[in-house]
Amino acid sequence: MLRDYTQYNAENENAALYYDIVFPTQSRNAHPELFGDSVWHNSFYRRLSDGEESLKGKRILDKNRNPTDLAYQSLSSETLRDMLKKLREESMKMAAKNDELERKISELQARCQDLQKMEKYRLINEIVDKFSSLGVDENWIVVLISTNLVEQAMKKKLEKLGMPIKTENGKRPCFADIVQSLGEALQAKENRSVRTLIKPRPLYEIRNEIDHAGYKMKISQEQAQAIFVLVKDIVDDLRL
Repeated sequence: MLRDYTQYNAENENAALYYDIVFPTQSRNAHPELFGDSVWHNSFYRRLSDGEESLKGKRILDKNRNPTDLAYQSLSSETLRDMLKKLREESMKMAAKNDELERKISELQARCQDLQKMEKYRLINEIVDKFSSLGVDENWIVVLISTNLVEQAMKKKLEKLGMPIKTENGKRPCFADIVQSLGEALQAKENRSVRTLIKPRPLYEIRNEIDHAGYKMKISQEQAQAIFVLVKDIVDDLRL
């Protein structure tokens, strides 16, 4: 026996109104259970569309499927309470999804930072690959660069303080000249000793060893890391 069309249409309207109030932002093929016996997608979508069109004609929904004031006036207190409960549940689900999305975004940002770091170190890796026949590796290159950067940082500090590098008889300045000049400049300009910032002897030893031993010098990752930290602390303390 065929269901009464008026009742069928009313069921479509009630389900469509519930759908557009509680699930307005979700996919249009979600929650077919609201329509009872709508098993197939086509049937669900058709019934949803029919219900919405009927509600638009009664001005219970506007042209964009948003509920009007008439929509809330037509709902019973029991239905409103049920909708409120469902909306709270949906809000909690959305909050959980947002938390998960933020976690994934944080993970992706961390991966991007890792990739950026890898990109920065790619040139070092290319140098190692190109000159591997000489017996150099990443640790050797890190130490070579780090010990040379100390000298550049000290020169930069002297320029900032407006102080020249003093040498004997106009000779080309060596590392010892730079350290001595910086010590005098720091004492005069900032009233602090260079030895509180830089321990020249370890730097002399490292620079001399890598200059004289060259590629034959073997450096472990731990040693390279320690030298890098030493250089970093010096550069930070110079307050460039």
